[in-house]
This record gives sequence, structure tokens and C-alpha cells, in this order.
Amino acid sequence: MVLIPKKVCELTDILDNVLINDKPRPYLGLSSIGGPCRRSLYYSFHWAHHDSISQRLQRIFSTGHFMEDFMIASLKNTGYIVSREQEEIIGAFGHVKGHIDGTVKGIPGYEDEELLVEFKTMNDANFKKLKREGVRMSKPVHYSQMQMYMSGLELKRALYFAYNKNDSHYYTEIVELDKHFVAEKERSIFNLFTDELIPERIGGGVSTWHECRFCNFKSICHDGAPIARNCRTCVHHSIEDDGRWSCALSGQDINVEEQRKGCKDWEIEPTLNGET
Repeated sequence: MVLIPKKVCELTDILDNVLINDKPRPYLGLSSIGGPCRRSLYYSFHWAHHDSISQRLQRIFSTGHFMEDFMIASLKNTGYIVSREQEEIIGAFGHVKGHIDGTVKGIPGYEDEELLVEFKTMNDANFKKLKREGVRMSKPVHYSQMQMYMSGLELKRALYFAYNKNDSHYYTEIVELDKHFVAEKERSIFNLFTDELIPERIGGGVSTWHECRFCNFKSICHDGAPIARNCRTCVHHSIEDDGRWSCALSGQDINVEEQRKGCKDWEIEPTLNGET
């Protein structure tokens, strides 16, 4: 067996594991609200913890973006009309946002109807599970994302378009708007902004629960790591309409960069010390 030179191994390690500073979004993404844990959404919205991401993980995200262009080209080259790419959807007092992949017209059976289109890439195991169970069961986060987008655009249906990264096969599924599902999600998000207590932990509160093991917020939720210091974790903040945040001490709105920096008068928001 030929050994790989040590310097090459070192290069691979650098390219895979060097960390990239990825600032948290100033809003809660519609692409994230379909998960089972509302507590993680609370942490995310309040910037309670922030991890840098590896270059390898960044490449995975980038691959999805590259393939989105490829899949759009597949539709257009077959004669379908794709438009409204990256159009923004805004909800919940301006604090929840999302950007659609686009809409499509001309799909067989729905030739005269504009459909939301959502592009996803996945490995073979997830792709096979998707084919067996459908998007609602196998990819509930994606299903939720499409429901909120359809509601925001007043569309009745979506085309879910998945790509198998192992063998380049496609999977497509038509998803119908579910107004009751959307209403429940909207209530859940409203309560996330207005409840006085942080949402409960899932999985009986144990850190070994499968969805907790790889959660970005496990260190603060289960392992006792300190809460990040910024305006959103401070007791003096208020959540305002139109995507704004304000400070009770200054009586002024605070912009995103000011929120990131915080100030010397920072005191932890009591809900972030919750033990529920």
C-alpha cells in the first residue's frame, strides 16, 4: 500500500476543518421553523450561542446552491418557465423571513398554474427514504418551509424537486397548501416571540436524544456553556414591529451591528436561564 505523504494529509485537514466565521442571521429563517424543537429556534433568534462552521460544511451548503442552478436549467431546458427566483417572504412582525427558490409554470397537469418550486439535494439514503415516505414524513422541515412560502405568495401548490447526489436521479412531488398547518405554525412563532418562558426541551430533557446530540445549541442547552453576550440575550431588549429591536436603557432602536456588539450594561435575559 502506498502511503499518502504527510504534507498532503495536512492540506486535506486544513481544507476540511479550518473554521469560517458565519454570523447569525438577523431574522428567523422560514427554512428552519419546521423542526421539532422550538427551544432551538428561541436560542437561534436570540443569538444565544454561535459556532463557526468548517470549510467542509460550507462546501456542502455551496454544493446545494450550485445544484439549484443546475436544476433550474433542467426545467428551463425542458420548456418550463421558472421565475421569481430568491423573492423574499416576510412574516411575524418582520422578524421571520425566507427567500424562495422560485416559481414554475407549465408542469404537466398544472400547465396554467404558477407553482412554488423548492430544490433540494441529498444523499442516497435520504433520497430513498423520501421516495418511500414522501416529503411531509421524510423531510418535515422542507414541508414546513414550502407551506409558509406558499401561504406568503398565495399559491395553492408547490413542486418539490430533489436531486440524488449519489446517482443524479431526480424526484418530484406536488405538495398542496395546508392552511391549517400554516395557521398552527404562525401561532407557534407568535408564541415564541411573546411567551415569558423559554420553550421546553424535547426528548424528555436528556442530551442523548437523537435530535439533541448534533444540535448547534447542545452546549448551552445541556452542557452548561455560557450564553453569548449581545443585545438579544440582554434583559433590556424589546422586540418591536417591522423587524426592529430596541433598548430600554437608551430608549432607542438598536441596529444589527449594535446588537452584535452589546454594551457594558449587559444583563442576561432571565428566560435564558430557564431550567424547563
